[in-house]
Amino acid sequence: DIDEVGNSEAAVELLGRHSYAVAAFNLDEHHLDTWSLARLFAQRNPLALSLGLSSHMGAEGNWWSRRRVQNDARKARLTVVLARPLLVQTLAPWLELIRQ
Repeated sequence: DIDEVGNSEAAVELLGRHSYAVAAFNLDEHHLDTWSLARLFAQRNPLALSLGLSSHMGAEGNWWSRRRVQNDARKARLTVVLARPLLVQTLAPWLELIRQ
């Protein structure tokens, strides 16, 4: 099953009711506190795959933006941050981890 939320309160409620194997966070989304949600997710699901997605990691981002996102991702305990738009070839190796 896939859960998708439109606000932080709904996300927190779902995190309290369910355990997850994977989560993807759009780090460029300004209507949600995705960094806090990612930290909460990592606390409640320590063995799960936690993916951050950001346009700053792609060709649009400069080195300083990439570095800032990577540092924030480490603090939020994200497993990896991938560039947006998301490409299948960059996501596939990470999804392979949960199939095993």
